[in-house]
Amino acid sequence: MFSVSIVCIVYGLLATTDYADYNESKNFTSNVVNRENAKPFEYKFFAQIANGRSLCAGSILNRNYVLTTAWCVYNISNLAVVTGARFELDKNIAGQDDDNVQKRKVRRVIIHPEYKHSLDVADTPLSGDVAILKLEKPLRFDNNVGDPVTIPNFKLEKKAKRAGNCVAMGFGMIQEKTFTIPKRLQKISVNVRSTSYCSRQHASMFGTRWNAKLLCTFQQGRPIICFGDDAVPLVCYLNRQPILLGTMVFSPFPCSDGHFAWTRMKSFRSWIRQYA
Repeated sequence: MFSVSIVCIVYGLLATTDYADYNESKNFTSNVVNRENAKPFEYKFFAQIANGRSLCAGSILNRNYVLTTAWCVYNISNLAVVTGARFELDKNIAGQDDDNVQKRKVRRVIIHPEYKHSLDVADTPLSGDVAILKLEKPLRFDNNVGDPVTIPNFKLEKKAKRAGNCVAMGFGMIQEKTFTIPKRLQKISVNVRSTSYCSRQHASMFGTRWNAKLLCTFQQGRPIICFGDDAVPLVCYLNRQPILLGTMVFSPFPCSDGHFAWTRMKSFRSWIRQYA
């Protein structure tokens, strides 16, 4: 079973892939990840974490802080956050997309104390995979960047899940067999499973690594997230406000296996508010 460590490593490889063979059509061959192009600036809180190449996704907390996974930024230097991007990864990272792109250096990386880094897939912990990035210069909120995510408490998480208007977005693979990744940000609706379902289904998969600080989604035979989607946000909307329920920490391969695990933001709300 593959875990987040594999996902992150592959993301680094995918980010350098040649896009020449990218097919803009939705009529892909088999093993397609069922997503569609996001509208330009549809998710103004979405950020890319980079150090010369794309590493993973991030979510804007406010003008000075961005949330991502600990694995993505652990022991990585020269980090930057790119926001306001619409299209090709390489252009976004270089700040060449257009004037909408804002690129900020990272001044400080704050990793949750529960996180224990490991290169061993079997020992990679799932809990505590959270990091906060303090930016060297505040972001400028405008028509393309802003709408910071809200970290929910228990009641707000429950209300957001019941509303059902949940979505994930990222630059991960859209074709498993050819490892094709998109030029445009992708989005897909997501069904968040109940805590009891997650406990029953995922405890057998992850053993002692599964705990209440995680969320799960499951859509067998209908892959939604895939390699290259490390740290993508799982957001539910309430009154047009993006509520960040989780960030992706586990994606299976093949992605059509359908089981996905997410760090449960509710469980880290107090810690996040302490710093950001």
